[in-house]
Amino acid sequence: MHLSASGNQPVSQAGVIPFRRTADGKLEVLLVSSRSHGWIFPKGHLEPLIAAADMGAIEALEEAGVRGQVEPASLGTWTYAKGGCTYRVAFYDLQVDHVLDTWKEQHRRRRRWCTADKAVQVLPSRDLQKLVKRLARQLENQDVVAIA
Repeated sequence: MHLSASGNQPVSQAGVIPFRRTADGKLEVLLVSSRSHGWIFPKGHLEPLIAAADMGAIEALEEAGVRGQVEPASLGTWTYAKGGCTYRVAFYDLQVDHVLDTWKEQHRRRRRWCTADKAVQVLPSRDLQKLVKRLARQLENQDVVAIA
């Protein structure tokens, strides 16, 4: 396992699993393209004085062009290696209430709404797949407003 430049701890990051309900009540999650991992969720480095959940929401705006309500409790983590370092991403759920037509990274990333089942099929990591399943279970008995 590669560790951070300090050699003892993975680099901490934050991300979100953006979701919405369709008009017929189906759960959809939003994936973004990644050069190294295929389809993943918006994520990025932590910033001083910004809560991890809020940082995940900022990444969703920049990478996927969506805004919404972020849950402050983490769904879980994903650990991955890149460029000789290990990263540990804490993921939060983000109920999307606005999808932008243009966004900061639209020329670098594609976005893709899909069902939770489809997301599980295309995500590169078993840990990410488990997070989607956990989110789907948590939302089964909650009222989530559908957006177009």
